Amino acid sequence: MLAHKFVEQSAEAYQYAQQNKKQSWWSFGWTGSSKDEEDSKSFTDEDWERLNRIIGYKENTEYIPDQQDMKLMQFYFEIRMKHNASKLTIDDSECLADLSCQDFSCNLKMYPEAKIFDLKLGSYRLLSPYGLLAESADVVDSFVGIFSYKPFDEQLDWSLTAKASPCYITYLKDSIDQIVGFFKSSPTISQNLALETAAAVQMTLDEVKRTAQQQMTRVLKDQSRFSLNMDIAAPKITVPTKFRPDDVHETKLLLDLGNLVLRTE
Repeated sequence: MLAHKFVEQSAEAYQYAQQNKKQSWWSFGWTGSSKDEEDSKSFTDEDWERLNRIIGYKENTEYIPDQQDMKLMQFYFEIRMKHNASKLTIDDSECLADLSCQDFSCNLKMYPEAKIFDLKLGSYRLLSPYGLLAESADVVDSFVGIFSYKPFDEQLDWSLTAKASPCYITYLKDSIDQIVGFFKSSPTISQNLALETAAAVQMTLDEVKRTAQQQMTRVLKDQSRFSLNMDIAAPKITVPTKFRPDDVHETKLLLDLGNLVLRTE
């Protein structure tokens, strides 16, 4: 406020001087020279010193942002889908598989130093004409992942949190045979698709391997401080059988692949 007041007073003084010059002039021209006018428009060293003293500014002082400035968001990007689905059909009539997802969202937040990326998936389901092939155990937050670079209020370089609920998979041989047969129906398409898929998978694996090696080398070299909190539930697979111990009810084989928990302290 004081700085603004000082500037206003200086501007008023300049306007007042200009008015006085316009009122007192000779018949042959202005009383003042252009050089004097230019000098009156600029601050003197004493004026700048006084202004800097009012606002508390010191020259050649490096600006250090405070904690509030570091939490000022610079960029925000978000993708949100309430419901999305895709189908695998034959001649636009017979549906072989129907995949649907609910409440998918991801967003990226960028601050002066910190970067935060999180991904969420509410639920998912894979259907076939013969029944349910796969389904998430939870209808809310079946998968949640958060990656933070230079997180706030923590003495860490980066942190990763991931949680996935179980996926119930039912092995239906007839449905799987139909899907496999669909891709085998055209040898040309099948061969090209197989080659492209294999190449994409190989490139992905190579990139993941290379990135993991670089990150591990960097962590060991720089002694980075990081935090891992992972709770990943493996799929639970149900395999129907024709075996009937009581000659009425068919039995089912359940494969529980367990749970992966990884935490750093």
